[in-house]
Amino acid sequence: MSNAPVCHVIPQSQPGKPSLPPMPPIPPATDLQSALYAINQLRNLINILLNQINQNNISTGGSSTGGSGAPGTPSTNTPFTFPVSQFTEIAAKRITKTVRIFGTREDGTQDKTVWVDVKQIVGLTFEDQITDQTWVWKQ
Repeated sequence: MSNAPVCHVIPQSQPGKPSLPPMPPIPPATDLQSALYAINQLRNLINILLNQINQNNISTGGSSTGGSGAPGTPSTNTPFTFPVSQFTEIAAKRITKTVRIFGTREDGTQDKTVWVDVKQIVGLTFEDQITDQTWVWKQ
């Protein structure tokens, strides 16, 4: 590997570091309304941590009650949108091949009378949207 090529070209702009979305505060519950609010905030926190974002990739931080536990009360959480991926596939450069997969008999031997043809991806090309660099994968 000591003779591997090295690229000394520095990209024009460095990609930003990923950051966590704003986490909702979890207040102590003292009555029914504050308990419902705390439960909704815990639900929102779990949704954020599991990347279960609401419609249009925006976490509104609320439920049917608007996020505060009281109907019609607007949410105080800041909306968060996930960053768009830097790399996108160049579909015209995708390489595929057709592979025939044969069935197997009960004794474990191959049955050439039963098969399925599958289109297998053997090459992909991705392009960085910021630096225009390409990333090529081949099997």
